[in-house]
Amino acid sequence: MKTRTLILFTFSILTSLGLRAEVLLTDDFTDNNRDGWYSRSADSLDDVSGGNVNFDLAGDESNGMLTYFTGSGTRDLAVGETMVFSFDLTLSTGGPLDVLSDRIRFGLLDSGDNRETADNSNFTDSIYADYAGYIGYVGVNGIGLSAIVERDQSNTNLVTTSATTALGASVDTSDFSIGTTYTLSLSIERTNVSTNTIMLDLDGLGSFSRTDTTTLRNGFDTALISFHGPGTDDAIVDNVNVTVIPEPSALLLSAMALLMGVVTLRRR
Repeated sequence: MKTRTLILFTFSILTSLGLRAEVLLTDDFTDNNRDGWYSRSADSLDDVSGGNVNFDLAGDESNGMLTYFTGSGTRDLAVGETMVFSFDLTLSTGGPLDVLSDRIRFGLLDSGDNRETADNSNFTDSIYADYAGYIGYVGVNGIGLSAIVERDQSNTNLVTTSATTALGASVDTSDFSIGTTYTLSLSIERTNVSTNTIMLDLDGLGSFSRTDTTTLRNGFDTALISFHGPGTDDAIVDNVNVTVIPEPSALLLSAMALLMGVVTLRRR
């Protein structure tokens, strides 16, 4: 095998390795259960069937669920690493979507190992007092605004706006369409020792990023999805994932080391 062929073969392997994120959580609900997820209220989950979680949102109910993706403690981000939380969302309704901000809230938090153990807490309990992290607020329709916030204040209500500080201005993202499936994601990059970059992506409806240079949150163990009565009959959630993408420079060093090894073997 010639050296050029060895080099190309090596980079092919490294490319595939480099794209392989560390998977902390993946759930497509094909087993039709929500093991490990805790519902916000008794009315939160209409059912888990057809490989989806179906939330009953008729009227103005506030529903949701959360889970923990570490056995204990947090998964801390090193400089250059990015944690990505994503899921598929479909809204269905018999009437128009409400025009309000902050209707969908999802994020990555540090529980401080004060973990939920049962359903139906209504996301209001003493265990939530000091949960910290980043949340995406998503407006559903019309003038509904979206934002990125940091949960940085003690409050026993997990998803109240009173416990958060907005990172920059809100954004008027595009409207959701009934019956269309969107992939929503929140990513947190530890850009350097003094900066986090947080991006909210709404799958074609809009994306924007904000930076945090004050009270940085770099360790997480909780994935949260919450709905605030967005005027629909149901919200369907599927394909939930939390992954960590390695630092690009670390991958490059690994590539160079392996490549030099291949070339050395070829010369010998």
